[in-house]
Amino acid sequence: MVQTVSVTTAPAPSGLAGYRAVWALPTVPATLLLGVLCRIPAFALTILFLLHLVENVTPSYSRAGIITATLTVAMSASAPWRGHLLDKQGLRATMLPSIIVLVPTYLVMGLVDNYWVLLVCAMVAGGLAFPTFSVIRQVLIGASPVALRKTTIALDSTITELCFMIGPALAIWLATAWSTRGALLVFAML
Repeated sequence: MVQTVSVTTAPAPSGLAGYRAVWALPTVPATLLLGVLCRIPAFALTILFLLHLVENVTPSYSRAGIITATLTVAMSASAPWRGHLLDKQGLRATMLPSIIVLVPTYLVMGLVDNYWVLLVCAMVAGGLAFPTFSVIRQVLIGASPVALRKTTIALDSTITELCFMIGPALAIWLATAWSTRGALLVFAML
């Protein structure tokens, strides 16, 4: 005989009350702010790297695009693997190798003007990219009661889209107002 258990949850607040309830959760505002501080540089980095390559390494957008595409493809290919490591080994064990490898790799990417070295650095940086989106989402889901999870994820998605718009625009502005090398180093370290 199968026994069914019914779980009752409080209904989710509707409209803006739902978003106010999400913002009132203890961990959510700090996590969303951390998400903004991580995602804006992540979205800015690719366009900034392309501008840096064209300005300092090769005047060819197609050659610069190959390196930028390498970075993007490596990030896309490594994301499931990095997410799996995050689930199996935990946050510290997943992030530590990235920190150890990415800091010098990003420094090289900002300071070296050799095309082939930068191509290898793009593969390494993409392959060991931080699983920022997975980490932020896991924290938000864990911090939200079941009734507010959809609202929490919707809020995070909206903020992510804003970061997607702000990051490249900020990168282009900073690259033209300052220098691509300096901007690349700042965004890479963020």
